[in-house]
Amino acid sequence: MDSKVSCNHRWMVIALLCAGVLFAQYSNSTLNGPWFLHTSPLVLHTDSVGYLVFDGNGHITDGNMFGTVSGHYSVMPSGFFTGMLIMNSTDSFPVGGQLVSNNNATMGTRVLERMANPGALTDSLVGTLTSVPCGVKMSCSA
Repeated sequence: MDSKVSCNHRWMVIALLCAGVLFAQYSNSTLNGPWFLHTSPLVLHTDSVGYLVFDGNGHITDGNMFGTVSGHYSVMPSGFFTGMLIMNSTDSFPVGGQLVSNNNATMGTRVLERMANPGALTDSLVGTLTSVPCGVKMSCSA
């Protein structure tokens, strides 16, 4: 009898965990702060890594894709989100995806991951970055 009760408790815990995943409540505030945007699988020696900064209120305030980035977004309670990226104040591109947790989302073949330590991005680079597969990728100045 005790083993039957123990087994039932395990199933109840599993059911509650599944219900939490199925009925997750997301909002615009879930996308808040800087997030890495990269291809999946991640290929470091290509242009596959970028970032977007969300304000938690439906606005994209920064990013590193082809010049200045701004835009807007809307997150549904299910985690589905849509929006518009605006590049260099002139070109706009629709975006969308699915939050799978408070820290991860998918966007087609790309993945969004919340930056755990945004302070790590405060340094500046001086010089030219060169790699064999990609050649010269950027020149930086202080």
